[in-house]
Amino acid sequence: MEIKIIRISAADTYPVRHAELRKGRPLSSCAFVGDDLESTIHIGAYNKDMLIGVASFMTAPFSEQTNIAAMQLRGMAVLAGYHRRGVGAKMLQAGEQLLDDQNIFLLWMNARIAAIPFYRSSGYLISGSEFDIPEVGAHFKMWKRLSES
Repeated sequence: MEIKIIRISAADTYPVRHAELRKGRPLSSCAFVGDDLESTIHIGAYNKDMLIGVASFMTAPFSEQTNIAAMQLRGMAVLAGYHRRGVGAKMLQAGEQLLDDQNIFLLWMNARIAAIPFYRSSGYLISGSEFDIPEVGAHFKMWKRLSES
């Protein structure tokens, strides 16, 4: 399987977000605050002409106590038939490279419990305690330093 990763629009992410992150909820629940900001980056993973994975990177401080250039990963999802085939890792690496090229120092996310081993295997660390996002479930905040600049 040859995966091609390219930038896409916010609306392009909705079908995959809906199938994997918002099942049973309205398609409108796939629109996130900040999706349409100029600073937001959306990427899609394609197998031939089929969109099989998405990820969005939004400007957001890691904490209120720091001025570090940081972005938040949101809405990362891979269609069920493509899980555990390296698609998520390729998207994460591509996103990290895009951000590093823009001198973004840190990437963080609110990781679902089931995704923690995946993010840990990519070098992400947990910050703080478990918390609940209503209608979504238990999460941990995770982060990774992208560069020294």
